[in-house]
Amino acid sequence: MIEKLDTEKLRFKILKSLFFIFVIFGIFTVAIIFISQGKGYENKLGAFHKTFHKTIDHVFEDNARCYTNLIKRFFINDKIKELIVANNREELYEILKPKFDLLKAENKYIELLHIVKSNGESFLRVHEKLVFGDNLIDIRPMVKRINKNKKILVGYETGKYATAFRVMYPLFLDGKYIGFIEIGINPNYFVGEIEEIIGEKGALFIKKEKLQLFSIKSDYLLDGYALQTKLDKNSLMMLKKLPINYDFENCTDAKYEGKRYIFHVHDGNKYNSEKYAKYIFMQNITGTIKAHDRTIVLLILALSVFFIFIFISVKFYLTKFDNKLAKLYLKYIEDIKFKENYLRIVEDNSANLIITSCNKKLFSANKKFFDFSGFDNVENFSKKYDCICDLFIKRDGYINGSVNKKYWINYILDNSKKTHKVIMLKDGIERIFKITASRLDVDEKDRCVATFVDITKSIKLEKQLKEKNKIYSNFFENTKSANIIYTTKDNGKTFLIKDMNCLVEKLEKLKKEEVLGKRIDEVWEGVEEFGLLNMIKKVYKTNEPMKKPLGLYEDERIKGWRENYIFKISNDDIVVSYDDKTKEKELKKDLDEQSYLLEEAQKIAHIGSWKYIAKTKEIIWSDEVYSIFEVIDRSTIKYFDDFKKNILKEDVSMMEKAFFDSIKNKTKYKSMHRILTQKTKKIKYVEDRCEHIFDNDGLLVESVGTVQDITGQELVRIALREKEEIMMAQSRHAAMGEMISMIAHQWRQPLSVIAMGANNIMADIELETIEEDTLKNSVSNIMKQTQELSKTIDDFRNFFRPGKKIEKILVSDVFDDALKIVGKSLDNNDIKVVVQFESTKKIQTYSRELMQVLVNLLKNAKEAFLQKDIEEKKIFISTKDYKNKIIISVCDNAGGIDEKIINKIFEPYFSTKDEKTGTGLGLYMSKIIIEKHLKGNILAFNDNDCACFEIRLKDLK
Repeated sequence: MIEKLDTEKLRFKILKSLFFIFVIFGIFTVAIIFISQGKGYENKLGAFHKTFHKTIDHVFEDNARCYTNLIKRFFINDKIKELIVANNREELYEILKPKFDLLKAENKYIELLHIVKSNGESFLRVHEKLVFGDNLIDIRPMVKRINKNKKILVGYETGKYATAFRVMYPLFLDGKYIGFIEIGINPNYFVGEIEEIIGEKGALFIKKEKLQLFSIKSDYLLDGYALQTKLDKNSLMMLKKLPINYDFENCTDAKYEGKRYIFHVHDGNKYNSEKYAKYIFMQNITGTIKAHDRTIVLLILALSVFFIFIFISVKFYLTKFDNKLAKLYLKYIEDIKFKENYLRIVEDNSANLIITSCNKKLFSANKKFFDFSGFDNVENFSKKYDCICDLFIKRDGYINGSVNKKYWINYILDNSKKTHKVIMLKDGIERIFKITASRLDVDEKDRCVATFVDITKSIKLEKQLKEKNKIYSNFFENTKSANIIYTTKDNGKTFLIKDMNCLVEKLEKLKKEEVLGKRIDEVWEGVEEFGLLNMIKKVYKTNEPMKKPLGLYEDERIKGWRENYIFKISNDDIVVSYDDKTKEKELKKDLDEQSYLLEEAQKIAHIGSWKYIAKTKEIIWSDEVYSIFEVIDRSTIKYFDDFKKNILKEDVSMMEKAFFDSIKNKTKYKSMHRILTQKTKKIKYVEDRCEHIFDNDGLLVESVGTVQDITGQELVRIALREKEEIMMAQSRHAAMGEMISMIAHQWRQPLSVIAMGANNIMADIELETIEEDTLKNSVSNIMKQTQELSKTIDDFRNFFRPGKKIEKILVSDVFDDALKIVGKSLDNNDIKVVVQFESTKKIQTYSRELMQVLVNLLKNAKEAFLQKDIEEKKIFISTKDYKNKIIISVCDNAGGIDEKIINKIFEPYFSTKDEKTGTGLGLYMSKIIIEKHLKGNILAFNDNDCACFEIRLKDLK
């Protein structure tokens, strides 16, 4: 409610506001005076700062250039670089130490000379000779950077022993980067340099935790930085005017002994942003401050007199304005009250909830809102809730207190074209409202009006409608039949396409939007001849559904077999639902053809198909199965037991076990067995294969499989196996002859020793000069030689004993056994065996057969050396593990294998030796043993002048 204007209070408020305006304006003016008067002062300070920082930059840059050139001229030459590469630390120290001492004599602030290798390892600290070998990559970022960029690098950095200004120079020898050399300068050096140039006192501070080897003991700290410069008493007292937590900002000032000083700071972090050191320089600005203060006092006095005069004048004229304002207010107050009452009546009679907010607070509301919320007025509502949004229920898709970080009503105002909804509770029931909002630009306050329209019933109806439409759409689109809806506008004379599902589009190869609204006979030209159009008309008149039996529909566009159902729905539209049976027709035709082709293929391939029905134990055979078994009377083969009677008795149990084990384990069945034909009484070899079909309980339903006559293949395989066994025997007999020759060769020397010892004993007996000691020595020597003969027999017995037993062995042990057989023969021919056994894994295999292959490869290598004049004969033997296999390699340096025959050497009866010494079976049988018996691989190749054989084996499990 608008109250009567209180002009006295208004006048007081205006004067009060005016007073504050003058005060603020005065402060602002004084500030301008300070700024304008202080410009000269600031310009002086700015010039000093600019000069100060330029001076420091010049000092650092000049020293960087100076010491870079010094390193290059004084410390770098090829001799020094060669000593670094040769790791000759002592000689390098002797060269560099005098130079470093001379440099320190010229400048006491040079603290370190250091050489670091390209991998970041400290090679030589000339200043600390005994400290070297530590890696600095992870400790000093500058080391990592120069090793990466290989360019001169300058800056502050704390290493393991000092905070220093470092000049780092990369070193190259023959174009290859080998490391760098660096000089470290105590940062106090720059304090003296800059003091000489600018004439002001300075001090160095270094972060306490960075203080290392070259630090000065100091108890004076500023913000964690320790003083590292020796100062006179006055300078130190002046620094102590700074607070302990001083954060080293520029232009900080302080007073000392009646004088004013300003402190300038420079960061010692030239290389990177990490702060290691700080420089502080102190400037006396006492004279500048006094002149500035006098000028400001005079200006403030003049300004105060001016503001007092202005204030008195404004107060006089404000009294006159106050009287006129009161009259104007009384004139319009009545009109405002009338409009306010009118708006209230309109709001209260609205069917919607209307509220007005002001700065997120409820300002006013209509009667409908108070009825809904259960409050009498805004005051009572505001006691419980801060905002109307407290009544909103949070839910996705509905307005909450804030949306996208915006206050809810502001979000609605910014998105006025969207529909906004909110949920609120009334008597425990959720009510949905549509919200619209607009701004009330009637005063300076942020007022907004919002209208809440109850749409709960319409939302519910809309939801029900959507659900029904969804059910209809799902049924219409997802039914397995093609569905078309026709409508008529002339009482059943013509029918137009109203809708169709996606299956129609797919079957008829057309698009819905292209045919909607067209006549049925425009789209399907053969519909009348097909008889469907007349049935549609009849259903429309009689309301009785009809079925059109399967028939062939054909026009210029499509052709196919269709089965149609026609019925009328409540809005008089006609629905035609049909199934496309074209594929079924084509499949049936194809099936008939395929059945014929299958029967023919079975006859050609001698493969028949069969089925076993578990419940009845019946078997069903194709014609070819009867043909393979030469069944005279098909009625005699009906059940599984009948089938078993045709199998040789020796194979029945094996076949039954394989079949019923595959059922038990639910695996595929495969079996090869023999049958006795009924007609000719011949023995045939057949191979049975099948897959089993089980029900949900895991019980066998039926087995479906094939039977193939493999008599021809099996007879060939038996013949090949017999031939292979003959070749194996030939190879072994040939090897046995060679072994006997080796035994004779190895026995020759021990037998000679035995014979000589026996002759000596006989001679001593005849001459009657026999002595007991001599006799014992001779007998002992004979016994030793007989033991050697026995050992030779044992070694060769291992080679000839049967090897059809899987053993877990080390391949190196098998090589040892093989070398016992052929080792002496290799020694006698000056052939050196070089072994490298890396494999430590045991494998399960036939060790005797593997030894036979290794002996054969070693003998072949020996014979290759005998055919060629090789000065240094070597055989290289190695083993290594690779994944789950062991790789065995046997190489000789006898010149390799002729590339023209390398692909033939594993063929039977192929030999490069003459007929007397070579059978051509050695490598062939080696390949058979490795690949068929040991399930591995063997290959031959040349490696430079070496012939190599590589064998890959894995466990036989």
